[in-house]
Amino acid sequence: MFCTLGCLRVNGTCFLRVFFRVITVGSRASIQFISPPTDKYCPHVVVVRNGEEQSPYVRGQLVFDKNADARKPRRFYMPNEIPATGIRPVEVLEEYLLAEPVDTGALLFVAPKGISGWYTGPYRGHGAFKKAYARAFPDAIDVRRYGSGSARKSLGQWLWTHGWGHRVISDIGGGYTPKVAMDLYFTTHRATILHILSQLGRLAPGMTGDHWN
Repeated sequence: MFCTLGCLRVNGTCFLRVFFRVITVGSRASIQFISPPTDKYCPHVVVVRNGEEQSPYVRGQLVFDKNADARKPRRFYMPNEIPATGIRPVEVLEEYLLAEPVDTGALLFVAPKGISGWYTGPYRGHGAFKKAYARAFPDAIDVRRYGSGSARKSLGQWLWTHGWGHRVISDIGGGYTPKVAMDLYFTTHRATILHILSQLGRLAPGMTGDHWN
């Protein structure tokens, strides 16, 4: 989910941290996200609930990634729900934090130690994409062609199929597109990105199923 909707590479996932507290009211527990307490440039992910039309949504900040560093962090966004696919990023993230023993301030993506416990170092095992694909399609002969890049490229292709241009796709995925002078004055707004991603799987107005063939 993160690698596809956030267009994340290995460095984009393995350094993400999560800062939160668990709020319990009666028998109900919920997650309250907090900002990084020490470093505003810390790569992290939060759920934003501010009453805006697009909220709640997932917001992540990258520092150690292609085309991003402490001087120019990159933000990515995931909507509350993508109805056509059944994916609910906010719910998935919050339920994961409630179900798993993740400590506040810890890396979000870490590897399990067998049947219990977790490693503490960054998880770079994106070869898991190949294993997951092989498990889902045991007769496939093209397993070696798949990896985390498949997720990023899939999102780019879906957006292009829907008619979005290079600049929008670049802003969503943190890619680099050569810019003319006027491009330096604007970037794609968060609300626009959230709307575009929430419509994945739906044909744009005026399009037919033939556009997917």
